[in-house]
Parts: sequence; structure tokens; C-alpha cells
Amino acid sequence: DKKMVMNEINKLNKRDKEIIVLRYGLLGHQEMTQKDVADLLGISQSYISRIEKKVIKKLKNIINYWYIFIVNFYHNWYNFIMLK
Repeated sequence: DKKMVMNEINKLNKRDKEIIVLRYGLLGHQEMTQKDVADLLGISQSYISRIEKKVIKKLKNIINYWYIFIVNFYHNWYNFIMLK
């Protein structure tokens, strides 16, 4: 869900959020290459890459957690209703 992903991006520290927003063209920004973001922020392209990987992994874990939570919730709800 796009809203959930943006909510998690807004929780990132300032530098990580800025990198992700610029890299993926979020919040009205133009999408930029790793090199362009690195040049703009005065940091290395490899640092940009590490931040991207870290944030994407974190977002995947959160999405997987919520997927499992929702599936379990509906499974338990269905069983509760059917066993009444």
C-alpha cells in the first residue's frame, strides 16, 4: 500500500529520507540517479547505494509483517465465525 510505504519513509532519519525521496522522485521531486543524488548531497555513490538497500530491506520487512498479520487476522476471524 502506497500510503503505508510513505508513512514508513516519513519515519526515516533526515538523510535517509532525503536520499530515497530524491532517488525515486517522491513528494513532487524528479527521480534522480545515484550519481546525481551523491553529487547534490556531496556524498559517495556507494553510500547512496547502501542507504537504498537498507531502506528497501526495511520496507520489505514491514510489508511482509503486515501481510502476515492481516492473513492471520482474517484466518482467525473466519475460524471464529465458522465455529460459532
